[in-house]
Amino acid sequence: MATNKLGLLPSQPSQNQIQDSSLSAPIATYRNWLKAGEVMSEDIATIDPQSTVASAARIMSAGKISCLIVSSDGHLSGGVTETDMLKKAVADGQDFRKMKVEQIMSSPIRSIPHDSSVMDTSRIMEIENIRRLVVLKEGEPVGLITQTDMVRVLASYTASIEVSEILTREAVVIASSATVREAAVLMSSQDVSCLVVMNDDTIVGIFTERDLLKRVVALNRDPTKIILREVMSGPVVTIPANYSLMSATKLLEREGIRRLVVMEYDTLLGVITQTDIQRVLTATLQEEEQRYFRLLSESYNSVFTVDLNFKTTYMNNAFMRLLDVADPNELIDKPFLPERFWEVPEQRNQLMGQLRKVGVVVDELSLKTTKGNRLSAILFIMPNKDLTGKVNGGQGILYDMTIK
Repeated sequence: MATNKLGLLPSQPSQNQIQDSSLSAPIATYRNWLKAGEVMSEDIATIDPQSTVASAARIMSAGKISCLIVSSDGHLSGGVTETDMLKKAVADGQDFRKMKVEQIMSSPIRSIPHDSSVMDTSRIMEIENIRRLVVLKEGEPVGLITQTDMVRVLASYTASIEVSEILTREAVVIASSATVREAAVLMSSQDVSCLVVMNDDTIVGIFTERDLLKRVVALNRDPTKIILREVMSGPVVTIPANYSLMSATKLLEREGIRRLVVMEYDTLLGVITQTDIQRVLTATLQEEEQRYFRLLSESYNSVFTVDLNFKTTYMNNAFMRLLDVADPNELIDKPFLPERFWEVPEQRNQLMGQLRKVGVVVDELSLKTTKGNRLSAILFIMPNKDLTGKVNGGQGILYDMTIK
């Protein structure tokens, strides 16, 4: 992990937030999740802490990015986001035109190891209520993973959910004649990233953190003198309540936006954001995974998984009973079926050779349990693949063929 001089704070959920505590394998997973390092952006935009807030806004606006890493003499001291611009540079009433980046940056920066699964990464974002994480490899920052990355990836793992199922909060509205400062104060007090702009009873636009950054802060304009109708975005992208979550996600990506206005005929129902989508996708996928492992834990089949180095990453209760193993830590994250389980240790070397060369392996094994009982078993193992088709381990079953 990174040292304090990097200004990075490793951010990991507790064990009971990552896994179902009834499972025997803390690093097993129902799905073959992609890793943070596989979906991150390798381009990390940086800025000096002594730079002006306006110059930071111009960099973010030109690059269409929501975050800058604050760096001085090679040391990472924090990060500055669109939300920092909203809450610390405009809504609190200070004159951002006289402010430096170090006055509004968030520190330390939250981080994640590059080999963390996208599910664990998403859980961290939700627990910490943040939208991006610095990705570390051997303690050094190698990329940035954002909420947009999370939504895009997680949506590909699950079936369709209707927008109406996740629409939990009404839209916050404001008149088009309001000032940007008034809008920023309202957004900060309501803890929202956008406002629906109205002209009487008609929706005429939407005002977001990015609008504030791009059209006010980056241009050094006075937020107390700018009217929303001059800087809002439009036309508003709307969807019906029965729109599928998958379709909504694709629309967000295609339009390059982070929220959609939900309408029922001419009635405004609310706003759905990337945060809403990520929260529901994470909860849905986690529930499916926990349900799967509860069933697997109760299965009579002896099931296991291994990583690319053939270390055991999961074994269910039946597997433990078959080998008379009392504590899963005896085998988890250790070489698959250590030599003490083999009547003929050379047979293990032959099996390892097969596993490295052949996709699917079926073999008859002569084993012994931790209590010394003889065990005749048939091993079936096949590759595990992630969404990209890349093999990241194997899963299999050990069938007991011992004549009782």
